[in-house]
Amino acid sequence: MSVISFLLIFSFIFTYVVSVGYFSNDILTIVLFLSSFILYYKSYPNARQNIQFASLILLLTLNYIFTDSGIGGLLNILTIFLFISSVNNSYWITERIIRYLSIVSLFCLIHFYSIYVSIDTVNTNTLGLISYYLILSIMPLFIVCRTLSGFRRFISFSILIICSILAILIILFSGCRSALWGFMASIVMFLLITFKLLSNKLLNILTFCLVFGGGAYAALNAYLFNNNIEASFLSFLRSEEKDYVFSGREAIWAELLELFYKSPIIGSGNHLTLMSFESVACHNSVLAITCLYGLPISLIIYISIWKITQRILPITHNVLIRIFFCSFCSNMIVGFYESTIVDDFRFMTILPLLMAIQLVNKEKHENSNPLHLHRQIQPLL
Repeated sequence: MSVISFLLIFSFIFTYVVSVGYFSNDILTIVLFLSSFILYYKSYPNARQNIQFASLILLLTLNYIFTDSGIGGLLNILTIFLFISSVNNSYWITERIIRYLSIVSLFCLIHFYSIYVSIDTVNTNTLGLISYYLILSIMPLFIVCRTLSGFRRFISFSILIICSILAILIILFSGCRSALWGFMASIVMFLLITFKLLSNKLLNILTFCLVFGGGAYAALNAYLFNNNIEASFLSFLRSEEKDYVFSGREAIWAELLELFYKSPIIGSGNHLTLMSFESVACHNSVLAITCLYGLPISLIIYISIWKITQRILPITHNVLIRIFFCSFCSNMIVGFYESTIVDDFRFMTILPLLMAIQLVNKEKHENSNPLHLHRQIQPLL
């Protein structure tokens, strides 16, 4: 347990150190991959997961041989899969691990603020996304602070509330519509589940659409763009600086889909050059994996994510599980417009999922052996 805690904490601290500029991103990629591999091994994967892991290595090898892909991007995909699989078997997750991850990621995001504010050309869209991730990192700390008492609890809650208000204000004034929609969607999802306005079947369908729907959404907008069809119901979303509804994302999505049709199995590689944009910025989580690395790899990743949601959905009567599950769903919505799973903050976006799984495991343990839980596990609620 101590080894796992050390690896997780070290990975996040290393993220901070790299952001300062002491080491290269290549070293960070290697450290995160090794950490996620050990986590995967410690989570006792089943035979099916091992077969998926072996298949993923084979597919990524083909991608490296037949396309222009860098090792770093391939290791990132492996890291994502290993981390998601570890979460799926996450009976080792403890409140202490969640607390450390939240605190370290909080400091990372605050430092990212200082980087983007200090440069000459501030990307307000990035500031909005960092603020959105900041809220996701703060939420577990609210739960942890409930176990404090007296003055420490008051100070901790005050700091978290101030940070949350500032993050929300930055989202509102940054013009980052994807972060705003994600934040609003988490509130709407929470209300829908809390007041039971959706049946279990509809909730499953909605979750399925959030996990897999990003690709279909991008394809629809690319079709409208290619055929010069004005989506009148989306015209109010048009950017003042751009002629496109989503600030040029339609052109990127259209080009990515053309590349996908040419190589759907092994992808087009992560070093390709887009004519519609100066770098490979897919602005869509599903397309980022599907078009660059191939459909089979995308299915392995997103089916693994889908299976995690199926473990959480039956226990949404727990208010804390609802909060973290809705935060994760909102991150999937942001993934319609940004590459949330494969960007620089990808491990920070997994925090709500980690917390939800931990609470699910605690509740299952309580139902199976409440006396053991009372004696040996400090409750969060």
